[in-house]
Amino acid sequence: FNLQVGNWQYPAGKQLAAHRHIENSRTVSQTHEMVFVKFGSMKVTIFDSNDSIVTDFILNTGDYAVMGDCGHGYEILSDDTQILEAKTGPFVGVEADKQNI
Repeated sequence: FNLQVGNWQYPAGKQLAAHRHIENSRTVSQTHEMVFVKFGSMKVTIFDSNDSIVTDFILNTGDYAVMGDCGHGYEILSDDTQILEAKTGPFVGVEADKQNI
């Protein structure tokens, strides 16, 4: 998967080895995306390759979702909702990277 997302939980005092990542070439052909709700709530709608709705669900404060090879749409449900988004980069522009459903 082109985007890795983890959720860590360790007891106080746990030490993780200091490290750096080795340069490795990676070929990426699809943009994957993760959204994390810092505050508020939003509805996520997932679409299949025929642009049909597969499912939808609500994300609230502290929730996250990872979108792979699927269409997706968002509806903000509460005022001042704050979302952290991470996706495969670099961003190449709306016209080259997005197709509206």
